[in-house]
Amino acid sequence: MNNDIEFGLQTTYRSSLRTSTNVIRSTTTDATANQARRIDGTTNILFEPSMRYTISKQVTARLFFRYEANLSEGANAAGSTVTQFGVDLRLNLSGGRSF
Repeated sequence: MNNDIEFGLQTTYRSSLRTSTNVIRSTTTDATANQARRIDGTTNILFEPSMRYTISKQVTARLFFRYEANLSEGANAAGSTVTQFGVDLRLNLSGGRSF
């Protein structure tokens, strides 16, 4: 029997930011008056390690852990996080009679 083990890792980091800038020239010499103003933004993080183990030709098992975070910047919405873990068990049923 040939038992195989396979490791995997999926990661994602994504960030976005929305700003507002006054494009009309200000008559003031204040440097902060012409700077971009931050309105809102989001940061998305995904981290998912996994391990697949081949028990036999017909049976494979996969262990996984998944962490996903959606972090909001600004007052429009709160962020959220999701944590999942589990086992996938796959059975390969083949054969039988063909007519």
